[in-house]
Amino acid sequence: MRVPFQVPVEEDALWRAMPPEELWRRMVARAPVLESAPGPVEGGWHAYRIHLRHADRYVEGRLCLVGEAAHVVPPTVRQGMNMAILDADVLAAVIRRSLDEPRPIEAGLARYDRLRRPANEVVLKASHEQALAQTATGAEVDENVLRDYAWLADPARCREVAHRLAGLTNPTAGRRAGSVHGGKASMSLP
Repeated sequence: MRVPFQVPVEEDALWRAMPPEELWRRMVARAPVLESAPGPVEGGWHAYRIHLRHADRYVEGRLCLVGEAAHVVPPTVRQGMNMAILDADVLAAVIRRSLDEPRPIEAGLARYDRLRRPANEVVLKASHEQALAQTATGAEVDENVLRDYAWLADPARCREVAHRLAGLTNPTAGRRAGSVHGGKASMSLP
């Protein structure tokens, strides 16, 4: 089981030096839901810095950014790969659609930027808010976390949230984007 925790950079050495029992005690203090889980942690944990970046634009001339070249998202909502795949899918679709236009590449790339930047901004914002929530501590925070994560028990709600975060129901693409047919997501362009 993976349990992500965020700690301030200046506490990294402290957390790495903790014996397993102390590490487990601190983890349970941060997330009381772990009280019933077996502990302590016996190796196999990793620490790394998280980043949040978003390019000012995805297109410059005939150069186009996709995936982590365009946006770096913290792993808090686990959508980085989904964003990259959707970037590539939309880019291919807009280029294919614009082949009949006078300046097909430029028109397709401009359309890609208009479609994906706002969709990715939604995911980046949600991920940033979640990262801030995960680093907060205290009794009030614990109550809010338990309430905020209650939706995880509902599979239909989990699918709806995953589709929204992945940009499949992004309002910038209107009603045509994000339809799901037979368990497969499809996206059409305006």
